[in-house]
Amino acid sequence: METEKINIGCRAKEDFANFLETAEIKDIFPSRVKGKFLLIKYTNDASRETDFLRYVFENLPLYSLSKEERDSLEPNTILRLWKTAVDRFVSNSKTGEFGEIILFHLLELFEGAVQIVNKMALKTSGEMHAHGADAIHFGLDGSLKTLYLGESKTYQSFGDALNKALSDINNYHKNGGRQFDIKLVSGNLPEDIPEETRKMIKDYLNPCKSDLFDFTEAHAVFIGYQYDSLQSIEQNHRGVELINKALELYRESIKQYLADIESKFKEFPDLANKNFLFFIIPFKDLKGSREKFAKAVENGKKVDI
Repeated sequence: METEKINIGCRAKEDFANFLETAEIKDIFPSRVKGKFLLIKYTNDASRETDFLRYVFENLPLYSLSKEERDSLEPNTILRLWKTAVDRFVSNSKTGEFGEIILFHLLELFEGAVQIVNKMALKTSGEMHAHGADAIHFGLDGSLKTLYLGESKTYQSFGDALNKALSDINNYHKNGGRQFDIKLVSGNLPEDIPEETRKMIKDYLNPCKSDLFDFTEAHAVFIGYQYDSLQSIEQNHRGVELINKALELYRESIKQYLADIESKFKEFPDLANKNFLFFIIPFKDLKGSREKFAKAVENGKKVDI
């Protein structure tokens, strides 16, 4: 049984979790690599993929705006701040896709890990974000404190997404990405992080602290990919049978994904001693979802997806 996560300043809304079903939670390598395999929920006859995407888009301001900006949301400012949130996402996001926002919600709600650098709200050049992680969060699980360095990948195939994620993380360490992000954290802790949490983070960042036995780091990786089987399942099943069949086939595929992850790590020996947490979500229509999200962002305001 997992230790209950403590809220240490997270701002993501709990409604996000209502769209996801947990299929499997697996330890891939003892203690170091864990996989959380999630599935977007269903109505009686269809995936709630569009509802999920709409929710992610509607919470873009929560992801992009600073505390001061969020606190100033009023009827006469909401449209201006909405446009600010969208423009900022376009300018500062590494990919301009929804994966980064999904990863933010997954870490805050599933791990209770608060975002400790809001890169969207920093007044810096877009070049800065290319050097760093997609997400930087801090979590507390019992006495163990964890710094999460996030990576988001959405590809048509699971294998391509996995390969690109591990390749980028490998380069992240080789090119000084971690040191870059640690410096970024030091000077940019958000105002809405509770003082007790701030102290724990500062303790971790203190190179002279004598005892860090209860601190660790982990790469949190979101992988979204096209899973064609979901389309055929939806055409041939309804109700409880639909979700049961989707979970059954997904769990069968997870066996191969676990083997793929274990095999892929052998290509990156420098990552062998690092901690990883994978969040895996298959999509019925990833290409269509990307296009809908891109169109909504292009419109620059809150629209129905």
